[in-house]
Amino acid sequence: MLRREMLTAVERKKAASAFPIYRKHLLGNYTTYTRIDEDLRAISITPDKNGKLYSLEIEDEYVFDSSPEDYHLGRGAYESSAEEFQGVVKSLTMAIGGFSRG
Repeated sequence: MLRREMLTAVERKKAASAFPIYRKHLLGNYTTYTRIDEDLRAISITPDKNGKLYSLEIEDEYVFDSSPEDYHLGRGAYESSAEEFQGVVKSLTMAIGGFSRG
């Protein structure tokens, strides 16, 4: 894992983190899972609660905005793991595979 310092917009302070960063964000009926790599490329996957509808977002350069530091760094309530993220990727891959056969 690579450690890197980045300047966050929150209080304009530096924060160090190991990459990749894994984050989950609970939003009512769904959860967004994000992976941020050391080059700040980010991918976010949001399955609906039934796993039948997925949203995919890819950012070439993730921006550390004014959101809480724990949110950006995947800590506390936003903590996730490589295994959890890979589980979501696997579910998305299976959904795409089923669609392509149809």
